[in-house]
Amino acid sequence: FPIISLPLEIFSAILDYLSLQDLLSLYAVSKSFQRLITPRVFSHISFNLSEGDVYSKLLFLKSISTSSSIIAPAVKTLRIDSLKIFQKDQVTDPVREIISQTHEGEIGLDKEAVQAIVLDHLMLCLTKLQNLETVNWTYQPERDSSSCLFPITCRLSSLPKLKNVIISVDSSCTIDFGKHQLPPLRCFENLVSLTLSYSGDIPRAYCDREIAPVIAASPELTRFSLNNFCYSMYGRETKTCASLQSLLGKSRPELVQLKLARVPLPTAGLTQTLSCKLQELSVTTPTGSRDLDFSWAELWLTLKEIRVELSTLSVHGSEKAMDDMFAYLVSYTGLRKFVILGIRMDRQDLEDSVGRRLWHQIVPHHKDSLTELAVIPCYEGVWCYGPIAAETIPQCLSLRSLTLSVCSVDSSWADAKLSQARENDKVEFHSLEEPYGAPENCGALILCDLTTPLSKLTLNPTGNATDREVDIGHLDRRTRPKGSPQLYQALRRKERIRSAIDEVLLGMQASAAASKNWPSVVQASDSRLLKRRSKNDDNRPRYQIGPPVWVDSGCESDGNGESDE
Repeated sequence: FPIISLPLEIFSAILDYLSLQDLLSLYAVSKSFQRLITPRVFSHISFNLSEGDVYSKLLFLKSISTSSSIIAPAVKTLRIDSLKIFQKDQVTDPVREIISQTHEGEIGLDKEAVQAIVLDHLMLCLTKLQNLETVNWTYQPERDSSSCLFPITCRLSSLPKLKNVIISVDSSCTIDFGKHQLPPLRCFENLVSLTLSYSGDIPRAYCDREIAPVIAASPELTRFSLNNFCYSMYGRETKTCASLQSLLGKSRPELVQLKLARVPLPTAGLTQTLSCKLQELSVTTPTGSRDLDFSWAELWLTLKEIRVELSTLSVHGSEKAMDDMFAYLVSYTGLRKFVILGIRMDRQDLEDSVGRRLWHQIVPHHKDSLTELAVIPCYEGVWCYGPIAAETIPQCLSLRSLTLSVCSVDSSWADAKLSQARENDKVEFHSLEEPYGAPENCGALILCDLTTPLSKLTLNPTGNATDREVDIGHLDRRTRPKGSPQLYQALRRKERIRSAIDEVLLGMQASAAASKNWPSVVQASDSRLLKRRSKNDDNRPRYQIGPPVWVDSGCESDGNGESDE
């Protein structure tokens, strides 16, 4: 029975089970298979001259550039990572041979000459991608040639279906963006999504000349993200980046998604700037919005005034306007994703008071809709997992992803929780730390307390409250505690806790009924992933380290160990 005669829907379902390597093998079988597999294999392509064989990249570009190419119409997303050849040995004899076929006469086939010719092929290739919808381009000023900036953006902006532009300006060292040429943006128009990330302070002239015009020329823009100082925030002061009000200007696009990092947001004109259709908001400022003209209080008041009901909210730096944020959050229901990061107030008692309000009022207010919750303070206290959080989390019956900071908890409370799990649910613990209230045991405590199945649980060891005063002093002085013994000890302590959390979870074992709500994946901050398995000798679910494993029905495995956080 010829497989090619199967209905397209069935054949497509079969392809879903094949790896990329298998798809490429099938692609080489016949032209019929090529037509069916090309959209699946080549819908996303990437280009990086700094790695791998230049010869294969050149061949691929030539295959796209031909008039009979079946690949070019299939490409929907293009990623450009590097436009510079780093190693001389990347320029091989086959590269020179293929270049000589199209470039007659004598040319200096050194690394720079080959790079220029490859870029010419890239320019020709871009004109063929008439169905391209998304481009993701990373530009490094000290690495990539600025001469390619304008030609590439011109060709990209001419593509009729391009609606999503992602540009990252990434510098490995601290540079003055005012002295470097940055990607021109003003030729883009009619975008739906614009994401910009810069590793330094964006010059005001660039904001006015390049960013504001593309927003004004995109009346259907619904998603906008601007990340200033995207790779380093410590001790950096925003001096030149334009405010959101200045960037959006009079166009005022009806944004559904807005993400800002270290972008000024003054009080004036805020009501006229924010869209009443906003659904997803992510805002990052330094702690307490230090060194940044950002009106947190006015932001929350404006959202409440124009009746915005966010489904997704991610916040870092709103310490001085927590009451205003909470007043906004209790003004409506339906929040699905709530992420609050890096809480660092000046006083422990004030931070604990606000934390109690979070767990007693805010989270219960949205308990019926929350599917993702992340609460990550900098120091131990009420914000971390403990008796107060443990009372609230089981109320969130729709929760699927949970991220919490862990610290020491009351040992008698922890002992009672663990004893109840042993007696009632027959949970076995083989690697618990003493005392039972140690942060290393918090992962086990959370698992024993779950009333709904989680897809992922992330645990983050937090800092000591005694470090607060010193850290706040560094923030105020814009210095960093580099190389201090205290910093080294804190890092070592967190790493030890991460490893111990893993060991405690690896030593847990329970029946299928008792473990039905255990997360598919558990991660202690940036440590290894633990994945749930059910196929062992005694058929009692537990965790293991390593590749994807079988899980109980109803708990999905991510298949590749990757996280979208």
